[in-house]
Amino acid sequence: MSDPQFKSLLESFESTNVDKFSALFEVKQSTYTSGNGIDQIGLHILVPRSLSDAQRQQPRPLVIKIHGGYLVVQVDLEQTLLLGESAGGYLAMQLALSYPSDIHGLIALYPMLDPQSEFYTACYQKPFHGVQNRPMSVIDDHLNTLQSTPRDQRKPVTEVDVLSRLELSFAIVQNGRIHEFLGNDDQRLFPIQRLLDEGDADALHQGAKLPPMFLFHGREDSVVPHQGTIPFAETLGKSRPLARYHLQIQPGDHGFDADASVDTTGWLKRGLDFVTAEWLKAEKITTP
Repeated sequence: MSDPQFKSLLESFESTNVDKFSALFEVKQSTYTSGNGIDQIGLHILVPRSLSDAQRQQPRPLVIKIHGGYLVVQVDLEQTLLLGESAGGYLAMQLALSYPSDIHGLIALYPMLDPQSEFYTACYQKPFHGVQNRPMSVIDDHLNTLQSTPRDQRKPVTEVDVLSRLELSFAIVQNGRIHEFLGNDDQRLFPIQRLLDEGDADALHQGAKLPPMFLFHGREDSVVPHQGTIPFAETLGKSRPLARYHLQIQPGDHGFDADASVDTTGWLKRGLDFVTAEWLKAEKITTP
């Protein structure tokens, strides 16, 4: 990992931490309920400090954020918004397609919506933010470690420092081996294919029960190409004509929206207005 571009990218990740939100939010730590009752999946709960004591006693709208990575206060489950970026955008979309009546808004930032495309299945030069292809040996070493561990000693990895998996995730996609990990024998793994299935993803109601979706992507995205989001939106419009979505393709690479705000970025405000009205069942976002 002597590549200076890769080191620079690692440093940028190290500069981000959930503690940066502590000025505006109380940051609490908890765990999800796991399927086997043993393995714990960590999560952070951010509670706005601006809430009054009276407001804290009432159900509040809920935002669930699913981060990328290449794969107390009451909450009002009638006002649930899903937010996911990159691989998290893929997971958020899969949840929305599976449980349309339980999700009331979706924001997908540069989501991975077409993992069947050549970008994910073929090996060729794919610099990510200037980082050249990681060697195939990164994947093989990881698999060898797994295979050398006795099966009864293997444990699900429910939480990990993103930096420790960054090179592995890059190597998997850059070398076109994502289906070895994601799988490819079930069409429900692929959002576009789900929209083509007349028995899936709210086909019965022509997409009317799907939550309003705000999708946005950078035109120069080197990590998750925007060419996957466009055919998804086109397929959604054709196969689910009653679905509501707002698509924005803007200049920039992966994570281009880092400094954007509703005060200065019109396209972002319009997209947030689109989902907020349904999610909060309230007026659109207003700026001072």
